[in-house]
Amino acid sequence: MPRKEYMLDDLGVGSLFDDANERKAAIKLLKKYLHEYIIENISDKNTLKQLIYLEILHYYRLQQTANNEFRDMKATSPNTVKAIHENLEQILRLKNSLSLIQPDKGKSDAYQALDTLFKKFKVWRENNQASRTLVCPHCSKMIMLKIRTNIWESQKHPFFKDKIIGNEHLIQLYRDNKITVEDVAKILQVSPDYVYWLIDKWR
Repeated sequence: MPRKEYMLDDLGVGSLFDDANERKAAIKLLKKYLHEYIIENISDKNTLKQLIYLEILHYYRLQQTANNEFRDMKATSPNTVKAIHENLEQILRLKNSLSLIQPDKGKSDAYQALDTLFKKFKVWRENNQASRTLVCPHCSKMIMLKIRTNIWESQKHPFFKDKIIGNEHLIQLYRDNKITVEDVAKILQVSPDYVYWLIDKWR
């Protein structure tokens, strides 16, 4: 580890990781926490060290594992999902123990949840304007369409069972030798290997 990083790493979080990218990210995260929060006693510093380890574990390992599984199989294994949830729960507990999450005492939990949802939607709206922007046929000015969920009709998705992409009728057509595995894969936009995996799973 470079000397400059040692100077920033008072807690030795860099020694928790062998990978250079993880070590660099851990030290950067440590610097951010120490800049934004007051953490003085040894117990809190050790807790912060554990928190940083779990956060790096989440973003650089568990998240990557989930992405790789989804890319290869178009699904994430239950064990990986469970590990991610348990890790996030532990991260939340450690943050609460360090008082890094400060609730707004003037607002109820329901109000805070709704307020957070509105903020997230605002960010999403700003990042997804291209598909909802068009030229007004009357004044020729650019206008933006805002979605109102109360005018949408929800229906069962034809290509999902639970949260797994697939279609039972397509699989049955393949079993009856009416279409090929490549046809099923093209329709579902997956790989033939995924189709074989789906057949084994549904069998």
